[in-house]
Amino acid sequence: MNLVGFLNKRPGKIFLWVGNNTNELSEIMKDSLVKKVTFFHHAVTLCLLSPFIWFVLTLFVFMPASIAHPPKTRMDAIANAVIISIVPVVGIISGIVSLFGIRRHGSKATLWKSVIGLTIIGLMFLAAVPPFIKALEAAKHKYVQPQP
Repeated sequence: MNLVGFLNKRPGKIFLWVGNNTNELSEIMKDSLVKKVTFFHHAVTLCLLSPFIWFVLTLFVFMPASIAHPPKTRMDAIANAVIISIVPVVGIISGIVSLFGIRRHGSKATLWKSVIGLTIIGLMFLAAVPPFIKALEAAKHKYVQPQP
């Protein structure tokens, strides 16, 4: 029989393995080396992926649908805009929430993912400002009533 002492990452815990079966040792090692994936890790991954999810949804779902069936009323256009903007807003919220997990889980993977995700979303919103300003100016000129 082989006798192997295995020191776990938690202080004060020592596991002894006695036997010829290597599966028992691998199970002990697997339990000690498994990284726990928390809610904050999922939130920061969503923050990082939300701009790309938004881009794919806009390009392949919302844009073809709006070309095939353009909105007939202003309410339809507003509803489409609200639905399209849900993904970036969820990305912003999940990025901010994930930053609260840095103290407990460390900033190794959390900080860079949230900073990159929030930066991309911020750049998306900045890129959307000029078209909104042009649309506002066009709407003002279109609906200006003549003075008597």
